[in-house]
Amino acid sequence: QSSLSNLRIIRAVRMIRIFRAAKLFNRFPGFEVTTRVMMKSGDVFVMLLVFVGIGLVFFSTIMFMIEAGDWNEEKGYYEICVKDECFRSEFQSIPESMWWCLVTLATVGYGDAVPLTNNGKFVASITMIAGVLLLALPTSVIGATFMSEWGHLSIMQTAKRVILESKKYVNQHRVCWLSLISLDLCVLDKTESPLDTL
Repeated sequence: QSSLSNLRIIRAVRMIRIFRAAKLFNRFPGFEVTTRVMMKSGDVFVMLLVFVGIGLVFFSTIMFMIEAGDWNEEKGYYEICVKDECFRSEFQSIPESMWWCLVTLATVGYGDAVPLTNNGKFVASITMIAGVLLLALPTSVIGATFMSEWGHLSIMQTAKRVILESKKYVNQHRVCWLSLISLDLCVLDKTESPLDTL
């Protein structure tokens, strides 16, 4: 048994090698942009977490109150009756209702817990709409930040390219003008300046 636990530890340590892939991030400017966007959007993520937390508590409590039904002493759980049929409620407590609420707010719709009453379905509809609004607002802010950073990256790359080409252009012509042997060739050189292409 101890050898098995040692093997698990060794395997876990070997999995750390996956993080070597992080070195590749430096080669791709898109990863740097994404990191900057995440850092700049920290307050948006906090706002999103706060709103989701408030929505979780609010909608889970309402759904539990509507869909829990009545406590069955013999069976030891909440039971809800719809059209003369009684079922074990999917909403046995507020924390259990939070799973349903999180899935609904995230617009996933897992389907393992569903409301049975009309009032529960009405609350579920409002929860779905609230989930779309909760996710749409911060996502649009993060998207705008990403577009701004990507535009900044494009400008910087263009500026670097123009500077490098300008230095090459200036160096070629400096050598040309200083060299008396190739003076005629240099005067006839019609090379475009990189600045002319802007």
